[in-house]
Amino acid sequence: MMTDLGPWYAALRKPSWQPPDWLFGPAWTLIFALAAAAGYRAWRARPNLRRWGLIVGLFTANGLLNVL
Repeated sequence: MMTDLGPWYAALRKPSWQPPDWLFGPAWTLIFALAAAAGYRAWRARPNLRRWGLIVGLFTANGLLNVL
């Protein structure tokens, strides 16, 4: 919904194995939910405060790169 693909995308020749368009929303929701669960588990298992900063930094970088 945030990206207007326009007619140029529909006109592209796509491989036969490409998932249907409606599947991308649920797939990205699942990816972000699993990333959040992994971040939570890593945060709970942190051995010390220094590692906590690293975990939060990596989790934030991962989220930003996924959104971009």
